Formats: sequence, C-alpha cells, structure tokens
Amino acid sequence: MSIGEGHFRGMKELLSTMQPETDANEVKELKQRTHMLCARFLGGAWKTVPLEQLRISRIKGGMSNMLFLCRLSELHRPIRNEPDKVLLRVYFNPETESHLVAESVIFTLLSERHLGPKLYGIFSGGRLEEYIPASGFYYKTNRSRPLTCREIALPTMSSKIAKRLSKYINWKCRFGRTGLHIRQCQHQHSDSRWLCQLMKTATGQNAFILPDQYIQWAPSCLTCEEIARELDYVRQVDVIL
Repeated sequence: MSIGEGHFRGMKELLSTMQPETDANEVKELKQRTHMLCARFLGGAWKTVPLEQLRISRIKGGMSNMLFLCRLSELHRPIRNEPDKVLLRVYFNPETESHLVAESVIFTLLSERHLGPKLYGIFSGGRLEEYIPASGFYYKTNRSRPLTCREIALPTMSSKIAKRLSKYINWKCRFGRTGLHIRQCQHQHSDSRWLCQLMKTATGQNAFILPDQYIQWAPSCLTCEEIARELDYVRQVDVIL
C-alpha cells in the first residue's frame, strides 16, 4: 500500500516554495511526481496518460494539508474501473507526523467499512484518496468546499451530520479515547499552534461576536484570552469519552 520514501521525500518541500496563485499544471516537477504516484496506485489509464493530459488543480479549504484534484483529460479516459479523478493530500501539519500510523490505520478501516472516502495509496508525507464532489453547482463544476458555519447550523444539514457522526461514535476501534488524548490534542493544536498565531494577528486582538441564535448556549462575544482560559480548565478535568 505504501510507496518508497525516495520518490516523494521532497513533495512537501516542493509545495512549500509554491505561491498560492501558482497554477499547479505549470510546475513540471509536481506533475511528474503526481503522475508517478497515480500510475503506481491507480494503474490503467493513469499509467499511459501523457503528462500534458494530466490535470492538477488545488482545492482550497484544507486547514493543515494541501489538497489537489488530479484528473484525466477528456482525451484520455479510464480503460478499466479506475477512477478518472482522485484527491492528492499532502500533510503540512507537524503534529500529524507524531500519530501518522494511527491516522492511516483508522482512515483505511473507515474506507473498508464505507464510512469514508476510498483509500488508493499512502506515500511518505501524504495519501491518495477518493475525490467526493459536492452536490448542486459544485458538483457540476467539479469543485468542493467546506461547509460554512451558517450551513452547518441549518437543521437539515445538522441532522445529516448527526446521523453520520453516530456511525463513527458507535464504531468499535482499538484506539485510546481517554481524556489524555483530548488534552494533548488541545494543547498541541489549540494553544501551541492556531490560538497563539491568532492572538498575534489584528483579528485576534478583538472580541468575536457570536450570532444571536446561539445566545441560549453561548456568550454574546468571546475573546482569545477567554478561549485560552477555557482550554486550561478543560485540561485540568479528566474527560472520559
């Protein structure tokens, strides 16, 4: 399932030098490495597709990874049952490396149980997975995006999310679910990374005004300092899932 580190050891370093507005198709080395990856794991038409007929486009919205949609051109179609488009995920979160094995195992198990995207391959620094387009307009244009907070709050959407989450919660997995993992996650991801970075920005200096529909459960506004104090409190409490 995995590929030798030597082939893709520099993928993260290569992407680190790319400007956000850079067209991925113009970066020849990126296309060559992506072509090698897709050919190795997907086979079929991906093995014979010319480099110029392989299309790569960056998908925005990843919080800690770089995501790319890789697809075959209309002139080079699948020859068996291989997909004509896949998602390339390259890890950029330094904390991910510390629990990469566990994450890969969980993703594989979820894929086998049809609770997540299909896993096509794992390589050093990322993975190749099924591309699931959004519905409606985004489906027609082959574009996906994260849900907004307003969309998540819609009753029709939140009920669907709850039903999906229940499948994960009821899923039996031999991985620890104690409060220690929660505290470590909150310490590494919240305090050490995004919260500290946010507090250094102009946005983080101001209070965040919460929508009126949440006034029953949340304060009208919230500051970064209050979030930090809340995290400190949670870490002092033994949380059992």
